[in-house]
Amino acid sequence: METRSQWIVYLLLIFHLPFHGLLAQEEPVELPPVVVTATATPKPIDEVVSTITVVTREEIEARGKETLDEVLREVPGVDVVRTGGPGGRASLLIRGGRDEHVLVLIDGIEVNDPMEFGRSFDAGLLALDDIDRIEVLRGPQSALYGSDAMSGVVQIFTRRGLGPPTGRVQLDYGSFETLRESAEISGAIPKLDFSLSLSSFETQGISSADEDDGNKERDGYRNVSLAGRLGYHPAVDTELGLIFRAFDAVSELDNFGGPGGDDPNYTLTTRRSLVRAFLDHWFYKGRWHPTLSAAYADHQRDLDNDTDPAHPQDREDGQYRGDLWKLAWRNDLYLGGHNLVTIGTEYEEESGKSEDESISSFGTFQSKFPEKTAITRSGFFQEDFHLRGFGAVAGARWDSHDRFGEHTSYRAGATYKIEATDTRFRATWGTGFKAPSLFQLYSSYGDPSLDPEKSESWEAGIEQNFLQNKLGFSLTYFELIFQDLIDYNLATNRYQNISGATSRGWELGAQSHPIEPLRVGLTYTSVEARDEETGQPLIRRSGDKYSASVEWNPFRVLNLDLLALHVGERDDLDFTSGRRVHLHPYTLVGLAVNWRVRPAWKLSLRGENIFNEDYEEAYGFGAPGQSFYAGISHEFPLRRKG
Repeated sequence: METRSQWIVYLLLIFHLPFHGLLAQEEPVELPPVVVTATATPKPIDEVVSTITVVTREEIEARGKETLDEVLREVPGVDVVRTGGPGGRASLLIRGGRDEHVLVLIDGIEVNDPMEFGRSFDAGLLALDDIDRIEVLRGPQSALYGSDAMSGVVQIFTRRGLGPPTGRVQLDYGSFETLRESAEISGAIPKLDFSLSLSSFETQGISSADEDDGNKERDGYRNVSLAGRLGYHPAVDTELGLIFRAFDAVSELDNFGGPGGDDPNYTLTTRRSLVRAFLDHWFYKGRWHPTLSAAYADHQRDLDNDTDPAHPQDREDGQYRGDLWKLAWRNDLYLGGHNLVTIGTEYEEESGKSEDESISSFGTFQSKFPEKTAITRSGFFQEDFHLRGFGAVAGARWDSHDRFGEHTSYRAGATYKIEATDTRFRATWGTGFKAPSLFQLYSSYGDPSLDPEKSESWEAGIEQNFLQNKLGFSLTYFELIFQDLIDYNLATNRYQNISGATSRGWELGAQSHPIEPLRVGLTYTSVEARDEETGQPLIRRSGDKYSASVEWNPFRVLNLDLLALHVGERDDLDFTSGRRVHLHPYTLVGLAVNWRVRPAWKLSLRGENIFNEDYEEAYGFGAPGQSFYAGISHEFPLRRKG
């Protein structure tokens, strides 16, 4: 049975708040992993009604992954499609949905780009140096998060300063002339916790257009990122927080995938700045927990493609600017020890503009999108009840968009755990929606009368543990229906609500650690996603996906991590001809070794695609072959002078 004080402990543990006085009053308890994204409040993962996967900081570091798309490839229900090597456009497709149907948050800040055609997020540009964990919540979540959360939510949580102030530096080098450097400081002092990181990543890369099609020019990528967070605690029940993040990335691109796609001077420069300020306070001995926050995201993209000897008549110059403001007031009410009621309101304002000019043998093309703004006002309610193994969640959200009007989203789910057998059942139903993007509404190809896209889904699952959690299984079945999808109509040269789709499938998982130094994990995903009108499979969705991982710690200072991923056959389009093609299945194997040679020094070796599999995630685009990397990191205390 959960008490109000245990709820507070969950919150403090997941956010690492340095409320030492309050924590000291609690007896030591061993709590299950805690997640936040499922209900927007800290909740033990074995009480969540929806399917959620957590990728921890320890897993990220052990496997040496560098960007968000690399980490999420093995997550059940998630397809990652990148056009080329590092710096290529990376899309996240959850349970058969589109990449614009996934809402991506960083510490509560929405990072979907308002000036992407569908308002999506490029997962290949987010560095992971300061990441604490990643939560992947599957299924429609608009009842809590509003627009864009049609097929799922990905939330990234950054590290909070904890313990004595320390510093850390890291250096990695490897294949494709890849160099990665990072430095960070973090810690907590009386009333203040802090974390600051700076990282640089640079590689000569591979050809974005597939080398097997005769494209030999390599396309490099560089990224410089700065991130930080501050927490000021004037009292044990109050926090003033500031979170910020910025990066500057330059991606070398090709004109298209397939034969003749090479271009030696086509670049995309992406700059992104994020900031969020918030005030947390606990009233009435922890019964009322309001949070007031303000967030801002600035997105800038610049395309530059000058003429060159191979393309003497081709040139493109484009600028895309978008920003988003959000004010939010959320109230968590802890009622009677079993009920958690969440009530909130939000105000969101997004704006964007763009200008693009291209010259080719086909003539001159100019597109100017004057600055437009869309405003959404929202209110939401959620009740979360838990008592003796039974839990239920129900919620609704009302959104008022200044263009298409009002929309209401719903969600309900329940879970029940049989303690005697350690068996848990869960089921969820929910709806989602996505507001038309600024480009879809107001560009020369847009239509201001567009309706929002909609989704409806249900899922049911079972989880079973054996041998005191040394062996566990999970099984989930889901169905997801998409309606009023917005597509470009070639007949009218306009975006219209003209399509629908259905997706259904299974997600299976198994975990075992028969002895303490050894952990084994297996996952399987089967997704059938089809266009409702044509009956054809949706492109770039893997029908079957398997993953296997083995983590072995033969000694306390040595960690070995073996990871294998198999992706089945998928359909795609040859966009130069419009014909449908089949992409062959592929299997990737990676191995990472981490050795702590001294308490403050660690060496790492990593191999990716070690059997040099030749594969494509998108038709006509290259993918990295066999590669190896080595790194060294050092941790040190920050001492005060004098």
